[in-house]
This record gives sequence, structure tokens and C-alpha cells, in this order.
Amino acid sequence: MDRYQFEDLVSAYIENELSLSKRKEVESYLAENPLDKELIKQVSLYMKTLKNSPKIAAKENFNKRLLERIKSENSHLAHKSKSEKTLFGFSVFHASILISLFAVLFILSLEITESTPRFQNSGNKKFVESKNILDKKEINKQLDEEEIPKTNFTDFKNDTTKKEKRDFSKNIKYVND
Repeated sequence: MDRYQFEDLVSAYIENELSLSKRKEVESYLAENPLDKELIKQVSLYMKTLKNSPKIAAKENFNKRLLERIKSENSHLAHKSKSEKTLFGFSVFHASILISLFAVLFILSLEITESTPRFQNSGNKKFVESKNILDKKEINKQLDEEEIPKTNFTDFKNDTTKKEKRDFSKNIKYVND
């Protein structure tokens, strides 16, 4: 006999409802497992307590009223679940408010990003607004105001850049075909 079979037979053993062979099996199990004798004592105590507890009398129509109430609660819950539609777990009202808030935030973010300057003049670190890009006169005026060094790039005689000779022979690699 294993533990599960023993637990199934505890109440029948206490009430002396087992056949002689089953009773001997339970007693041999208890001899092998002395800790389960405590379980027999506890279940026996609980059964005596329940038998000695006062009886509570219910009204005659208690069961009928209880069943009617259960049916009405179930129909109310079924009606309520059909009428409450949800969108992503939100009620329709709350979902519409949430979607509206997202739309407003999206529009505001577009307005904020459109009002920031997009182009930057790298020479003097001034921002050029988008309306000035299309106006050529304004761009030319800004370029004239900047100090651009006037140098003649075609004058090779007075070239002041360092003339370095580099050896590229180390970088050449031969490939066998």
C-alpha cells in the first residue's frame, strides 16, 4: 500500500467501515510508517468536532432562493459582458480618450520639429532658416557678409603649401594572374 491509497482509506478506517483484509493492510502500513499515526489522530479529532458541532437550520426555501439568485447573477454577468466592448483591454470610452491623446502628442511633436532649424552654415555656425534657403538674394547677401579669404588659386608660382615627396613604393602590391 502506498501513501495515496492510505489517505483514501483513513476516514473509513476511523469509522470502522473497512473489510478485515483492508484493515490489516492499513495497520501494516501504519506499522511501517509511524508518523502517519498522527494523521489518524488528527482526522479522528476533526471528525468528532464536526459531529459535536451545533446544527444550523436553514429556511425551507433556502435552496430555491439560492439557485434563483445564482441564475440572476449569471444572466446579469452575461448581459454585462455583452454590453461592455473593449479595445486592447480598455473600454470604448477610455480607448477613445487614449487615442485622442496620442493624436494630440503626435501633432505637437510635428509642430515642434518643424519649428526647429534644419540647416546649419558651417562657416560661421549660424542657422539658416528654411524660408531663407529658397530666397537666393538672402543667401547671396549672407555669403557676401562672410569674410572669405580672397586668394588666387591659379597662381602656382607663389604657392605656399609644402611640397612633400611621398614614397608610395611600399604600398604597391603585385598580383599574380
